[in-house]
Amino acid sequence: MKNTKGISPVVSDLLLATIVVAAFAIVYAATTGITTQMYNYFSDTFNRITEDLIIEEAYIKSGNETATLYIRNIGEITSKITSIYCNGTLIEQVYGEITIKKNKLTIIKIKLPRKPSPYAPQEITIVTALGSKFTARLITQP
Repeated sequence: MKNTKGISPVVSDLLLATIVVAAFAIVYAATTGITTQMYNYFSDTFNRITEDLIIEEAYIKSGNETATLYIRNIGEITSKITSIYCNGTLIEQVYGEITIKKNKLTIIKIKLPRKPSPYAPQEITIVTALGSKFTARLITQP
């Protein structure tokens, strides 16, 4: 018989340590990805909750293709407008930045697809980068 009794426990200990380290690495990689995604999701959700715009005044004159909106940011973060809809139809995809800083009033002039008739109801919806929607319902002034 050969005298190799001490090699078997050392090899088994090294193999067990390798398996434990590999399992820990897999679990660590999986949980890091999940926690990063959860952090980003809840961070965006919190920002969406603290984003708040108020349309103080909005008007359209009859025979005019332009709507004027006075928007104030009363939320806790700066808002970026990405698109504007009129009666549910996209009329402007904002490629530049229309930003409304916290506690600031901004005037936005929107070119409508057609001239509305007098007393025609219009619904203007503003969508921000975080996905929040703010709507103004107004009647065309004669």
